Amino acid sequence: ADQLFFKWYGKWYKKVLNGFTHFFVQNEASKRLLNEHRFKNVTLSGDTRYDRVFENSRNPTTLPIIAKFKENKLLMVGGSTWQPEEQILASYSNADFKIIVAPHDISESHIKQIERLFKNKCLRYSNATLENVLNERVLIIDNIGILSNIYQYSDISLIGGGFSGALHNILEPASFGNVVLFGPTHKKYHEAQELINADGAFEILNSVDLNEKIMAILPKLNSHKQNSKQFVESKTGATICILSFLNNQSFNKP
Repeated sequence: ADQLFFKWYGKWYKKVLNGFTHFFVQNEASKRLLNEHRFKNVTLSGDTRYDRVFENSRNPTTLPIIAKFKENKLLMVGGSTWQPEEQILASYSNADFKIIVAPHDISESHIKQIERLFKNKCLRYSNATLENVLNERVLIIDNIGILSNIYQYSDISLIGGGFSGALHNILEPASFGNVVLFGPTHKKYHEAQELINADGAFEILNSVDLNEKIMAILPKLNSHKQNSKQFVESKTGATICILSFLNNQSFNKP
């Protein structure tokens, strides 16, 4: 509702929307907003991101080093973290958990900063082997491209960006049945509040809050994990909806 299209001074921009034949929207609020502004060709399709992450969760790439690192322990992943999440993870001392930190910034200077946070009691993924990874408690992912497949091994994920208003992907860990945690600034990401409502995600404020939330989560960990996974699966179908609609349109037929 606060986009430029719908401001009193954005009438010229709103006219541009008349160039579209049809709108596919993610939620009822978006459909209602467009209808209120006299755009009638609107279909509530859902979000195709759910289809993508769900498909990936059904056929992930195995990561032997991550599997060996976790073994029989609980695993918490910091996904696409920034400094606030990294500081919170470094303060967490529950020996039942192993920790993986996959920072958004993998520059050498930032990796060294994370190592200092953990008092150098950690191992870089680039130095990890099946022989040396088992005895480590903290693993730092210093490459790009494997995070989405790491979530298949984790139980809880703390996702970066929730303290800056730029929340990273929470659907990937949810699709693997992770309990998802993030900071309080997630207003622009409606899936965050929906996942909280589904009892698969929790907002955290600081390191003390992280400890308290996990203590509350653990007795019902499997239930929360199942809620998270079911939430993603229940949201799939947008791709089929859109393709089916287009296939039935005369402008799309030869």
